[in-house]
Amino acid sequence: MRKLRAYIVIFLFVFSCLVYLIYRENIILYEWIEKPILNNLQSINLPNWVLYNLPDAVWVMTLLYCLIYIWDFKLKRANSLWIILPIFIAFSIEFGQKYNWLNGTYDKIDLVFILIGSSIPLFDLIKTHYHEKTIH
Repeated sequence: MRKLRAYIVIFLFVFSCLVYLIYRENIILYEWIEKPILNNLQSINLPNWVLYNLPDAVWVMTLLYCLIYIWDFKLKRANSLWIILPIFIAFSIEFGQKYNWLNGTYDKIDLVFILIGSSIPLFDLIKTHYHEKTIH
């Protein structure tokens, strides 16, 4: 199950990176890609939430899963701060945009997606941690 979970997380991360590379014109790599190729890829219409909100959720989810995998799905006091840190950073970036401390566009929907993206690995961690505790 953990292997399948890892493949899904990697796929989502690669997908969200591709969304940024293909659909965001302010990315430096945008200028390096051949225009005909880019135009063909951009002709695929994706919903706005996939283009603008999903990548934030996937990045938080991916980072959390990486940390959770490092600790082998063990929930300990020592790693709690490291697990909370990516969530705090994601929300801080969004509020930094709201108050013009950071470049970007504040979006309440991003907050919802960040919450969902961080909840999935946290629920998975808690479920796995307590399931393994009851077995041993």
